[in-house]
Amino acid sequence: MWDEIQAAAEVAKYGTVSEAAKALKVHRATIIRRIDTLEEHLGRKIFQRHKHGYTPTEISQYILEIARTADTQLEKLSRLIEGEFGEFKGELIITSANSIAPKILRHIASFTESYPDVQVNYKITHQHLNLEEGEAHIAFRHFMRPKNPDYVVLPHEPLRLGLYASKSYINRYGYPSADNLDQHRFLVLRTGPEPEISDHWINGLVRNPKSVLIVNDELAIHSAVEAGIGIGFHPVDLAEENPNLLSVLPISLKWKVNTWIVTHVDLHRSPKVKAFLDICRNNEH
Repeated sequence: MWDEIQAAAEVAKYGTVSEAAKALKVHRATIIRRIDTLEEHLGRKIFQRHKHGYTPTEISQYILEIARTADTQLEKLSRLIEGEFGEFKGELIITSANSIAPKILRHIASFTESYPDVQVNYKITHQHLNLEEGEAHIAFRHFMRPKNPDYVVLPHEPLRLGLYASKSYINRYGYPSADNLDQHRFLVLRTGPEPEISDHWINGLVRNPKSVLIVNDELAIHSAVEAGIGIGFHPVDLAEENPNLLSVLPISLKWKVNTWIVTHVDLHRSPKVKAFLDICRNNEH
């Protein structure tokens, strides 16, 4: 009977048999037959037929809701099966913003070395991918701790930032210091309409900072600092490995971005997810 309910739900969604058949990848005659069978079983008309398509009756809305609920439950069942019986193969989807991509890539390198049969799909985006719908298995989120009750949220090592200038910048414009910052060129990150936290940090140092470049991408800001276009915030761990960069001011404890590892409760204990989380914890020490 599930095929009949699904056929009716697709017709209710699209309004035509042809579109429903296309969505389910069956012949339109199959859709019509399934609807006829369901109507006969229920003893009620589900649709009003007319030359322009099918108009849902009140009962079709209940059928559509049943189909949606069933899809949700089947998705949950798939996650539970993955969690209980998943092996070290198949795909593991990880997502984060690109500001911490170098750190995440170190985790991934360790994971792929230990579990070469797992295909890692790393999606770098500022969008929050939907863990409930399987768009990602592990997400790294910034700033506020996620509050979704279906998520397991673990603290991850914060992203520590410092204010840096390159040697080429210093050769052209002189060494920035606390006494002359208002004479220097700043790089500004702006990924959305609201000011970034680094804007507040810069405004706390200089009353009217001179912004020479505004960029909507964290890695581009880091590259711009390295290229000597201006001074700006850069991850401390990367800067310490780069002999071309010099710290402008002592690193402040407040210059950090809290980071969280987020998984769905149904997949949190699956072998692949658990193994990756273990690697993240080990790499922090």
